[in-house]
Amino acid sequence: MSARNRAPCHHADEVGAIVGACVHVRHHVRGGELDVVECAGREVPRERLLRICPAEDAGLTGTRHGDTHATRRPRHGDTDESEARRLRRSVLVEVVFAAAILAITAVLVNTAPARTESTEPVSLALRSGGAFADITIAPAVAGPNDIHVTVLSTSGQNVTDLQLQLTRPGSDFAAFDVPLRPLGPNHEYAPQYNIPFPGEWRVALRVQLGTTDEAVLTGGFSVR
Repeated sequence: MSARNRAPCHHADEVGAIVGACVHVRHHVRGGELDVVECAGREVPRERLLRICPAEDAGLTGTRHGDTHATRRPRHGDTDESEARRLRRSVLVEVVFAAAILAITAVLVNTAPARTESTEPVSLALRSGGAFADITIAPAVAGPNDIHVTVLSTSGQNVTDLQLQLTRPGSDFAAFDVPLRPLGPNHEYAPQYNIPFPGEWRVALRVQLGTTDEAVLTGGFSVR
C-alpha cells in the first residue's frame, strides 16, 4: 500500500486501548471518503474509529495526499441517465419540428388558389358571300383592346376595303366605328381600341371585293 493512501492516527493511545496501537489508516473510497481504517494489522470501520478518535475525521477523507476537497467521479448510471435525457430532448425537438412542417403543408394544400380573371381573347370566324373573316379581340375586357381582322376572298376577287363597326344590342347607342390600319396582306388591326362597356356586343364587317361586290359579315361576342 502506497503512502499517499495512508493517514496517521494522532490518538494512538486512546485507540490502542481497544484495538491495539494505531499506526496507519488505509482508505477504501466510497463517494470520496475513507471507509476502513487499518489499525495494527486489523481493519476497523471508520465510524467506529471516529467515535474514539473524532479529530481524525479530516485526515480520513480525500483520495490523495494534499487534497482539500474530494471530487466525486460520475457514476456509470448517472452518465447513462444524462445521455438518455439529451436523447429525449433531441427526439422531442425533431417531433415538434416535423409536426409544424406537416401543419404548414396541410394549410397550403387546403388553401384554395386565388381566383384570376380570365383574359383569354375572343376569336370570331365569320363567313358570308364570297369572303371569309377571322376577327380577334384581346383581351376582351371593357377598356383598351387590340382588334385584328384577317379576310380571305373565296370568289377570287381582291379585297379592296374593310369597314368594322361595333354595336351594343338593346341600347340606344349608335354604332361604334373602329378605325383599321393595314398590317399585312388582307390583315388590318385597331390597336388599343376602347370598348366602353362590358357585356354583349355585335360586330359588322363590310368587305369590299373588287370594284362592285360587297360582303357583310356579322357575329356576336362578350366583353368581361
